Amino acid sequence: MIKSTTVFSAIILVLLITMASCDTERVINPFEESIGSYSVYGAVELNEDKNLIRIRDVSIPFLADSSVGYNDIDVSLKEVETGRNIGLRDTTINYNGNYTLNFIIQEDLQPRVAYTFEISYENEEIVYSTFTMPGVGTLRINRDPVQDCYHKVRFTWDNVLAPEYVLAEAGVNYNGQTFWGEVERVDEPDHVPGTNTMDMELTVRNLLVDIFPPPIGGEGASNTPPEFWKPEVECHQLDNNEIYIRYIHFGPEWEQFEETDYYVFDMLDSGQIENGIGFLGGIRRGILTFSVDDLN
Repeated sequence: MIKSTTVFSAIILVLLITMASCDTERVINPFEESIGSYSVYGAVELNEDKNLIRIRDVSIPFLADSSVGYNDIDVSLKEVETGRNIGLRDTTINYNGNYTLNFIIQEDLQPRVAYTFEISYENEEIVYSTFTMPGVGTLRINRDPVQDCYHKVRFTWDNVLAPEYVLAEAGVNYNGQTFWGEVERVDEPDHVPGTNTMDMELTVRNLLVDIFPPPIGGEGASNTPPEFWKPEVECHQLDNNEIYIRYIHFGPEWEQFEETDYYVFDMLDSGQIENGIGFLGGIRRGILTFSVDDLN
């Protein structure tokens, strides 16, 4: 079992990026309440075999039969620079009785290439969105293995061209499970001025504070800097010496959400879908595993 204890996993990894349906297809699934023409959602991922863009005619009730509507629309995905059409295949997905029309992208999208997704319908009105895939970056650390849980480690992401950015989670094995926490309390990935890199510097014990934070009012009191908090699980209690850093590298369209918690209303009101509502953006996932020599 893999557990995650943070808003990052609950909101970012599940609600916005992927949500499993009853037939194992992947789909973004915030339930919009706004009135508009079409809603469009997608977190299109580099190196992903199957990417989906979901659309919905917001005038059609959620529980309507899947055959209702969508007969008078044309949908396309094009590479902006060349105008080349990218193949799409439509599929209807039943998510807990709510039918959504999804378009499977039939080829790999390329890093730092812009694409336009377009819906044209009656009276030649057009709903469209242009999004750019992020670059292919790498994560490295300045020491591996790490000597112990109290040595500071610098984590550096290369090739993150602002306004692209990275959010990270740390993971460890404890009590037969893998636990995760968003890296944010002691330090978090931040752009290095004048470069295309992001970095953060902290100890493994600092990472445990994000994964197993102390109760508020105890070691987690507001007057105690998080660097000095005592995690509820210490290094010597871990199952092994493997530490994981997994991350999402966001494309430039996500910039407006960098300082938010990615709630549904932010997605609806993003303004990124012209003549519609919702959000389209590109992402890339990555993970780094390193070890600690001494857990005591």
